[in-house]
Amino acid sequence: MRSTAKKRANIRSFHREIDFPHEDGFTPNAPLLLAIEVTTRCNFKCVHCSQGTTSQKPADLSFKLFERVVPLSETAHELYLFGDGEVLLDVPRHLAMIARIRQQDPACAIGFSTNGKLLTPEVYELYAAAGVQYIQVSVDAASKELYEAMRRGGNFDQLSSNLEGIAAARRRAKGSRPHLYLATVISKQNYRELPLLAEFARRYDFAYWYINAEYPHNPGRDLLSLTPGDVGELERIRADIIRDYGRCYSILFDPCIGLSSTTNAFRAEPTSHQVYCTAPWARFELKATGAVKVCPYFHEPICSMDGRSFSQVWNGPEFRRIRRAFTSGTELPSYCINCMRGFRTQYLPGFPGLPDTRRISPLVQMFHRFRSQLFSGT
Repeated sequence: MRSTAKKRANIRSFHREIDFPHEDGFTPNAPLLLAIEVTTRCNFKCVHCSQGTTSQKPADLSFKLFERVVPLSETAHELYLFGDGEVLLDVPRHLAMIARIRQQDPACAIGFSTNGKLLTPEVYELYAAAGVQYIQVSVDAASKELYEAMRRGGNFDQLSSNLEGIAAARRRAKGSRPHLYLATVISKQNYRELPLLAEFARRYDFAYWYINAEYPHNPGRDLLSLTPGDVGELERIRADIIRDYGRCYSILFDPCIGLSSTTNAFRAEPTSHQVYCTAPWARFELKATGAVKVCPYFHEPICSMDGRSFSQVWNGPEFRRIRRAFTSGTELPSYCINCMRGFRTQYLPGFPGLPDTRRISPLVQMFHRFRSQLFSGT
């Protein structure tokens, strides 16, 4: 209960701050979301990922650096243990990090992403025992040929076998924790496979499906960006998917794809919030190298934790500078000006990254339940 009270107080502080931000960029609240990159090592070389062309050496997050952000789990709403690598390449190390978070704060909601190749039923059960809230599986096609062409290093038969085994284990246990989330990156190469993926998500009881626009990193990938004609066809595909599968799981299409607004797409409510984007008040993203980012789509790190404490970074000159820009609306980073991401309104009412409350953590349910009380002090 003590940690829940801390989380409630932090959420309240966050909302007060984005309504009445400090002019100097200081913020008294701690991050609501911690995104901690465990490793950049990966067993895939996906066609849309910069991992396939990077010259940087793979890196693992040190436990010493990890320990410096562990106390933040007491006030954080969620902790995302992932990054640009495949965390299941070292399951014991990953589980040790989760156990350390659980030791610090048993109430913190923890999730991570994987390409699914190493997510066997036995590994899934280890994470179930560890109390992980959700596991996001990245799948871009539901046919063997296209899946293996896009997720280079993957084996569709192996992925399907893993998910079949997990489904059987969940039936035996009569439970669904950790929830399975599905993430799909779409381009001209695979958007027509979405109906097959919709059935794939239903078959394996995914609770949530996020369809993400591709941001070309690799040479030639820009030629596979969706054209206006593709987007028109995708509108029809989306309507069919929502009609046929909307009751099975939550569905969200990336706003950057350019589809028209629907009931499943986020529509920002008029608010009194003064800040251009809430990310610099809500998120803290630590890379395996010690670099710190504002959000996953603001690609350049803004600083490093090298030789600095969390508080020195969180309210240091780099974060303060970007908060001042987002408060004043001047000197905004060019990338942010064109951003249509939900991160601009994350943790405000209706944010689409918070799925159906019947399928998400008690902490998220608590967040919605107490939203109306945040300023009442009750």
